[in-house]
Amino acid sequence: MVYQTKVTDKYQITIPKKLREVYGVKRGTKVSLIPRETGIELLATKKIENISEKLYGSIKFKGDAVKHVHKIRGEFAISKSRKFR
Repeated sequence: MVYQTKVTDKYQITIPKKLREVYGVKRGTKVSLIPRETGIELLATKKIENISEKLYGSIKFKGDAVKHVHKIRGEFAISKSRKFR
């Protein structure tokens, strides 16, 4: 099936409701526009629901990760304050 939409005077398009529902496109969903010889392909970017769950356990770190993050943040704050003196 082919769906058609019209480009507005602000160069915007409306994705038909049926396609939004099928592909889970909601307000704020990022889309990619890919130039092709036959036209423009539009792809809805898939959103990872919870990135921390996807990455949990993927990095091996020995030691206290919380202390390490606090140390890094402290060093960053110090280096930033030196730049603005």
